[in-house]
Amino acid sequence: MSQPSQPSLQDIYDEIRRLRDVVDILRNVQANHDDKLNHITEVVEELSQAAPTAATVHTPEGTATADPHETPRAPKPLGVAFAEDIRMGKRKTNVKREDDNDPWHSVSDSGDELPDKPTSSTLAKQSPKTRRSATRATSTRAQSLAPGEGQKTAKMEVPKPYDGTKRGKAAEQWFTRMGLYIVMNKDQFNNKDQALIWILYNMEGKAADWATPIIDDITSDKPGAPKDVKELTARFAAAFSDPDAKRAAGRKIVALQQTTSTADYVTEFRNISADLDWNDSALQDQFLRGVHWKVKEQIALRDSDPTSIEELFNVAIRIDNIHRENDENRPKRPQPSGPRATTTTTVSTTSTARRVEIEKSPNYVAPEE
Repeated sequence: MSQPSQPSLQDIYDEIRRLRDVVDILRNVQANHDDKLNHITEVVEELSQAAPTAATVHTPEGTATADPHETPRAPKPLGVAFAEDIRMGKRKTNVKREDDNDPWHSVSDSGDELPDKPTSSTLAKQSPKTRRSATRATSTRAQSLAPGEGQKTAKMEVPKPYDGTKRGKAAEQWFTRMGLYIVMNKDQFNNKDQALIWILYNMEGKAADWATPIIDDITSDKPGAPKDVKELTARFAAAFSDPDAKRAAGRKIVALQQTTSTADYVTEFRNISADLDWNDSALQDQFLRGVHWKVKEQIALRDSDPTSIEELFNVAIRIDNIHRENDENRPKRPQPSGPRATTTTTVSTTSTARRVEIEKSPNYVAPEE
């Protein structure tokens, strides 16, 4: 029985490089998670410091507490209670004339202006409840004005691994989601090779069998290795595209006819043509074959023809929208009156009776004779 061949130093070196790249990717992911956790911890600490604690909540000295056994009374309306407080001397009105030279004179009294910074003597005169409200308002305003804080970053989950069983559209959509994840989390990848390895690493089954040799080529710096995501996309599309998708799309687009709005027809035409490799002129000709004849007529009356399929889409949709708007705004025709309908019925009845009389005549000859 032959002994298995021992790996060479080059094989061991290549394997170490591949594992090192994988470790770098995992470290970047862990570092990103640690940064997010630290940011959340700082926000929680700031909110904890701004919130009132149990030790600061107490009843000020000299404040009379309400009798729990007092007979409850209906609350007074706000305007009545305010007027009685002023009359009894419980509340004073303090109307301060604004200085015309004050630069803040144009600011409204709706609470949008910034309050003056309270001094130590002012805080001493304020009640604990007032101090807590001012502290909470200042903290909230500072957090809203702080640059970079309070901004939520887009969160995107890692797509599920691709196993290679579903080809065509499913494979294309998966690869697109992987590319979007790399764009949204590009700080996790130090270079293009790590991004390529990460995409290939998220494959399993038949797709993993296809990806393994490419990973070895990238880690070994072989000449045939893909250099960027664009080149890897071309290889992936060639390996997992649906060979029958083009023929099926060709049959669908030839049979496609507009039955609803032009916008719906454009959407369906665009989805089917995504699987075709037709040039722009062929797509325009096929689009005009299936569009409604009224829209086609208006396109033909234009001074200049659309230069691209996208321009043709926009022109057709605009024409259809104008037609529909005109139909809605066109005045409706009046319904036929009663005497006209009666006359029609009478004429029809008279014609029937006359034909019966002719048939009863002895000189009548049937058409068959």
